[in-house]
This record gives sequence, structure tokens and C-alpha cells, in this order.
Amino acid sequence: MKTHRRRNRQQLLLFLLIFVAVLFFEEYNYGKIDIFMNNHYKNAVYLPIERERTGDIKLPVAVVVIVDQASRFNEYKLAQDSLSCYCQHYSYPIIRLSLDQEPDLVAKCPQRDFMFQRHCVVREMLLRNPRHRYFYFLDADIGVVNPNHLLEDYINIDADVTFYERIFNFEFMAGSYIVRNTPFAQILLKQWAEYENKLPKSFHGTDNAAIHQLFLNRFKPKKATACRSIWEASEDWEGVWKYVACARFHLGTNYTRFFPIDIRQKGSELTWVRDGWLTNSRWASRDFMFHGWQAARLDTKKFARWFNPFVPSDSETGFQLNRCSSKLSMLNWAYKDTFISTDEKINEIIRKEIEKVKREFEKYTGNL
Repeated sequence: MKTHRRRNRQQLLLFLLIFVAVLFFEEYNYGKIDIFMNNHYKNAVYLPIERERTGDIKLPVAVVVIVDQASRFNEYKLAQDSLSCYCQHYSYPIIRLSLDQEPDLVAKCPQRDFMFQRHCVVREMLLRNPRHRYFYFLDADIGVVNPNHLLEDYINIDADVTFYERIFNFEFMAGSYIVRNTPFAQILLKQWAEYENKLPKSFHGTDNAAIHQLFLNRFKPKKATACRSIWEASEDWEGVWKYVACARFHLGTNYTRFFPIDIRQKGSELTWVRDGWLTNSRWASRDFMFHGWQAARLDTKKFARWFNPFVPSDSETGFQLNRCSSKLSMLNWAYKDTFISTDEKINEIIRKEIEKVKREFEKYTGNL
């Protein structure tokens, strides 16, 4: 009898060990339980769109989205549908370009690296559309999570170019900026695109890092060589961040006072986009657009994974573009109730991330 009980306990223990091992393997590699829990919601929430774009608020502003191949738009379907609906609702012109279908633009912008080529294309859009005074350039994976904001809310009418600092690292964002249609902005975009030919023969981080060197050369030329030597020694993203930390350290915060450039600081509510994955795709009224809505990272274990904050729908993304101009537009933004947070909670998460990045920045710049 005792032997039988001992055998039963051993079998139960073996079963539990196997179960835990299988569960650990599944969660470590696939995380289906974690993904299920993160997508859990009870109700769909529909919030009214209360903003109006009329009178003195209204500025001649357009949106530009560029991809290298038309098929890429399939990877960013939710982002692009939400953006289309938003622009249709508020009557913002949107210029959406696939360079494989634009031979004339490719001839004007022959850069080999699409990341640089797109800034040349933005410049071409400025030249070809003089009626638009301001342009928002947006990465194709940027979507509108909260339509209760206007593009005009974030425009500094005294700045020709407006960037924002990313929260989780040291750079200012290359994938979205606001430009005023001026000669200064056109020249800056041209210089940025042409920097493809001045890159170091290292792991350089393409246009994200290049804009910092362009700024160093222009605003702090005496410090440009020291930082570039770090850039030239870069072997991976760690090396890029060391370089960017050097550039931001020497650029400081006051260099833009002599030039029509605005850089929004980390966590500023004057920033129109942030990486939604930083708050596990939760959002609050402070938020406007989310960056990172790529199909390849949806419900995965990858870096910058994200979850869809909207409830499932019969349509592929839930956005029915034929109702975006009407009062029914709000029905397109059908939120999972568990994804709606408060400004206080979102700001606290962002504050902690900023503090962590500040410590990393101090580590990289301690000997500069």
C-alpha cells in the first residue's frame, strides 16, 4: 500500500514537472496566456469626438506617409485606416506615396537607403504643394489612437522644423516631424537626405543617427569630430546609443534658439506621437498617435510588441471609411475598456521610463 501511494505521488510530481516545463516553454517562446490576458476586455467603449476644426484653428496642413513598396501598406493596415479616418473626419489632406509606383520621385531622390530617400521625398512634397503651409511626416506604422486632438494643436508657428525626443532612448525621432514649407526646412531635408553619402563605415543607425551628426556639424562644429569618432567605432545599437548620447550631450538644449527648430522634450504633452508599447498599448486622453503598429509585432514576444486597443470587428481593422465624415465616425474607434487609462497613470509610467533613460544617459556621458 505504501509503495503504491509513493508511486502515485511520484507520478503526480512527474506530471506536474512536465506540465510546468511545457507551460514555461510555451510562455517563454509564444506567451499565449500572457497575450490572452493582455487582450482581455469586458466591454466596447465608444467616446464622442468633441473637437471641431473651424475658424482660426484651421491651418493649411497636410499629412505625408511614404513607403518603398505598395505592399508595405498591408503591414500597417490598422495604422493607415485609423489615420485615413481621422484625416477624412477633420478634412486634412493626406499624401500617401509608394515609391515603387513613383518613378519621377525616385529620379529626383536617388538615395539607395530608403530611410534617407524619404526625407528627400518630403522635400519634394513641399516644393510641389506650396498651398500647404505645414506638413506632418509620419512613419507608416503610426496610427491615431485618440481622435480628440487636432494637428494644429502641436504646430509651433515660429518653428520651421519640429522634432520630438523618443522616451525610451536618447534620440529625437526621425520617423515623424512637422515641417513648415520654408527654404530653411527644404534645405535641412536636402542635407539630411544627402548625408547618406557621409556615413561612417560602421554600424551607423542610418538616418536616426545621421540627423544628430548633421546638427552637430551645424550647431556645435567643435564637438562634431569627438562624437563622430564614437560613431565610427560603433559595431551595434549599443555603439549607436553611445554616439547619440555624445551628440545630445554636446548639443544641449539651447542650440535651437538661433534657428527655427523646435524639439519637444521627453514626455511632453506637446508631443503628437509616442511609442504605444511603452504602456502596453494602454492610452489616456493625453495621447494622440501611437507609433509601432506593425503587423509583425502584434501579439508577439518581440521587442516593441503591441496589442490592438480596439475590439474585433467584421472588417479587417474595424474602421469603416465610408462613415468617417459623419457623426458615426466615433464608432470606428471602438475601444477595449481595459485599454483606457488615466493621464495620471500613463504619466507615471512615462516618468519612470524617463528616469531610467536619464541614468543610462549619465552612464554614457560621464566621461565626456
